[in-house]
Amino acid sequence: MIEVFICEDEDNQRAEIVKYVESYIMIEEFDMQLALATGDPEELLSYVQLSGEGMGLYFLDVDLKHAHLDGLSLAQQIREYDPRGFIVFITTHAELSYLTFTYKVEAMDYIIKDDFDKVRNRIFDCLKSVEERVSRERKDVGKFFTFRSGEKVVHECMTTFCFWKQREMRVVLRCTGRNDNSNFMVA
Repeated sequence: MIEVFICEDEDNQRAEIVKYVESYIMIEEFDMQLALATGDPEELLSYVQLSGEGMGLYFLDVDLKHAHLDGLSLAQQIREYDPRGFIVFITTHAELSYLTFTYKVEAMDYIIKDDFDKVRNRIFDCLKSVEERVSRERKDVGKFFTFRSGEKVVHECMTTFCFWKQREMRVVLRCTGRNDNSNFMVA
């Protein structure tokens, strides 16, 4: 399940974003849930730090009224704990969009709060895009045989995988399309 996070310091705008997110998740029956909606970036960061490694969807205001954290620095810190998460900025500051590259946060979208009908539709687009990407990834997970050999991690596509056998302390993989056997030490 994908956890969705909202960090917006304006109460009425946060309530609107929450309404959009919850209603669209429910209507579309996405495998998502709203985990936290807050105006406090430290609360969000604490949640992410304690919840462990996951893949979240974060809707962040760029201009948070906080002494130490704005939305961009919050996103940068989120990346340390959730490197595969999806970050979406929602803001009135179109002129700050270039900073997403400066902070190297790989934002999925940068939504300008000029018309809340457009904001709603862009939020829906982000939710749908994340659901589609994660669904595709989940389908592909079972298609690889993955194991560790010493420090090396090997991912072999199951469609090319013919057989494996163990000889003494080695594993021999035989795959179609390869002229050689792949040998790996068993730890």
